[in-house]
Amino acid sequence: LGELTFVALDLSESPFAEWSGRPALLRAVLRPYLADPDANRTRQKLVSLGYDDLAGALRQRLGRSFAGVAVISFPWVALLVIGYLLLLGPLDYWFVERVTGRPWVAWLTLPVIVLATSLGAAVLAGAAKTADGERINQAELVDFDLTTGRTRGTCWATLYSPQAERFDVALVPRLPDGRPAEDSQSLVSWLGLPGSGLGGMHSAGEPIDVAGVGYRAATNLSELSGLPVLTASTKSLFARWDRIQASGVAPPLAAELAVEDDGLLVGTLTNNTGVPLAGTCLLYGQWGYRLGDLRPGQRLEIGPQLSAIRVKTIVTRRARRATASERDTFSADRATANELLNVMMFYVAAGGDSFAGLPNRYQADCDLSRLLELDRAILVAGGVNRGSQWTDAAGQSFGRAQDESTTIYRFIIPVDHGPPTTDN
Repeated sequence: LGELTFVALDLSESPFAEWSGRPALLRAVLRPYLADPDANRTRQKLVSLGYDDLAGALRQRLGRSFAGVAVISFPWVALLVIGYLLLLGPLDYWFVERVTGRPWVAWLTLPVIVLATSLGAAVLAGAAKTADGERINQAELVDFDLTTGRTRGTCWATLYSPQAERFDVALVPRLPDGRPAEDSQSLVSWLGLPGSGLGGMHSAGEPIDVAGVGYRAATNLSELSGLPVLTASTKSLFARWDRIQASGVAPPLAAELAVEDDGLLVGTLTNNTGVPLAGTCLLYGQWGYRLGDLRPGQRLEIGPQLSAIRVKTIVTRRARRATASERDTFSADRATANELLNVMMFYVAAGGDSFAGLPNRYQADCDLSRLLELDRAILVAGGVNRGSQWTDAAGQSFGRAQDESTTIYRFIIPVDHGPPTTDN
């Protein structure tokens, strides 16, 4: 599902020592390590809210709202604070001096106002919380390598709890048809906020440990035990799972693809997942195809009858579905989880930092742009089921069916050079 390139060269020996292009090569190699990070960080602060990476944008998006949880906006908070100050000052003074005419009454009205407003704030805050359990928003990216039979899942989630509680958290990986991914291995962790904003991992101030308690990780790192979440607060989670498909089992996608002299694909695709695949597109090299929805068992012919579109065009349009115009710039602050995943999984193909406005350092292994140039085609599809399941120690799942969930599948397909093989 990726590549590892290692090159060892002694640039002080011949022929590099005498090469006229040696200074330019050294500049190209060392530029990422000698760039001024402060200059780039200043610009990123203007386009983000406390984070400096796409992973932070996805983390913030998943924790922005939850089903059944009312959010009290800042204008309402400011209005209530102004009302409290008016009640505590001018209105109280008018009542004591003009209505009662007895200054000593202020000793009674002041505690009454403070207690009444505190009680009202507590009732209002309680009404905004969900009373029927936890909520969890998640986004998942699942890759199927049809060459090796390997499946890799990457899952981000934010858990909301209406009450202060400790949780045992684990992930049950699931396949597109909803079945558990047997014999899979999972790694579960909390997810920090990359950036120098409030609560960021790069913040200059001392971290504030409100809970003051720790938690444990399982020996195989597949579970977190005693993870604390405060009242009406959230905890961001991250998980990675892997699975090797058993021999003799049919792959979730049957594909026979070849590339012609013009760089376009020909062949067939068959959906063997057992469920519909929504909004599919097929990418290879510089070109791609929009295929629409694929029904279970549907066989699709790839050839000249399909209109080829630039990969960059397909990727950027999938990342700007919510914008009013194609000319609008991508904004990580306003993007949905689906749009953010579409940028992260083809970051370089979309244009990198010039398109996203943020780097993709912390989840760079999700970017499979390079595979498009290495004789691999990638079918991208949206899932119809919720995806992997977050559970507690007893196996009970968190959240409800109405919680936000985004699942995207990528099928990495080998491509032959020459006409595809066909069954007789």
